[in-house]
Amino acid sequence: MSTDNNVVLCECGCGKIVSEGKRFVHGHNSSNLGRIFSDEWKNNMSKSRKGHTVPPEIRKKISSTLTGKIHSKERNKKISIALKGKPKSEEHKKNMSLARKGKPLSDEWKKNISEGNKGRIVSPETRRKIGEAQKGKLVSLKTREKQRAAHKGKKLSDEHKKHVGESRIGSKHTEKTKKAISDGNKGEKNGCWSKIYTEEEKEKFRDLWKNPNYLAKQIAASHKRKNKTETWLEFFLNEHFPNEWKFVGDFTFMIGGKSPDFIYLKGKKLIIELWGNFWHKDDNPQDRIDVFTPFGYRTLIIWERELKHKFSLNIKIRKFVKGDKQ
Repeated sequence: MSTDNNVVLCECGCGKIVSEGKRFVHGHNSSNLGRIFSDEWKNNMSKSRKGHTVPPEIRKKISSTLTGKIHSKERNKKISIALKGKPKSEEHKKNMSLARKGKPLSDEWKKNISEGNKGRIVSPETRRKIGEAQKGKLVSLKTREKQRAAHKGKKLSDEHKKHVGESRIGSKHTEKTKKAISDGNKGEKNGCWSKIYTEEEKEKFRDLWKNPNYLAKQIAASHKRKNKTETWLEFFLNEHFPNEWKFVGDFTFMIGGKSPDFIYLKGKKLIIELWGNFWHKDDNPQDRIDVFTPFGYRTLIIWERELKHKFSLNIKIRKFVKGDKQ
C-alpha cells in the first residue's frame, strides 16, 4: 500500500513502513491478512519492541503517513487504556506541546475534552504544578472574554466558594490590579452608570424590600459583615450602654426599605446611623432622618470623625436617648 508521500506501508494493515520494493514487513506475509492476534501474541510483540529507538527520519515518515487519519472511537479508547499510567519524558512533553502550538481545537474536540474531565479529581500536587506553570502568564483580552462567556450563568458550589475564599486569604492586589479594577468600574463600564430611576421604579424597589421572601434572599446573598467603624461603635455602645443597643445593619431589621445600623432595645423607637466621612460626604443627614420619621423613629447621625472623641460621643448619645435637643 503506497501513500501520497511515496512511503509504502505493510499490506497486512499494521501501519508500519516497508523497505523499498517490498510489500510486507518481515514476518507480516499474506497469511496474516485478516488474522486476529491473541493478547499473548500482542504482548510478546510489544516486549520485543521495548528499548528499540526509532530514528527521527522514520518517525517523520510515520507521522506524515498518519496525518489526517481518523481513528475510530474504539481505537481511541484502546490507545487511551494502553497509555494510561505511563510516564512521559520531559522531552516527549515538550515535543507534544510544540506540535499542538498554534493549532485551533474544533468545537467537537473541545467538547470531548470537557466531557473527559468531568468528575475528574485533580490531586493537590497537580494543582500546584498547574499554578506554578501559569504564574506570570498574561491572559489576552480575547481569552478573558471567552472565559467570562463560559462561566456566565454558572453557579458555584458552596465548597468551590469556600476554596476560592481560602485561596484569597492573605493575598493582596498589586497597584496595577487595583487600578484596573477601579478603571473597570468607572463611567459607562459601571452597570449603574447614569441610571435614573423613576418614582414608579423607586416605589417598586421599596415594595420589594417589604417582602419577607425578597428580604431573606438579599440577606443570604449579601454576606454583609460589620466594618471596622461599626465594630468599634458596637463595642463602645456595649461598654457604656450595656444591653441597650443592637447592630442590625446586616439587613436583619428593615424600616421603609432601609436597614438602619443600630436600634434601641429599651422601649423607645431610636435609631443610630453611622456615616463614613468619605461615602456620605455628599449626603444630607436630614434625608435619612426623614425616611424613619414616618414610622415613629428618632434618628441620630454619628459621623466617623466623631469616634475619635469618646467623651463627647458618650454625652451626645445620652442626650439623644433622653430626648434632649442636639
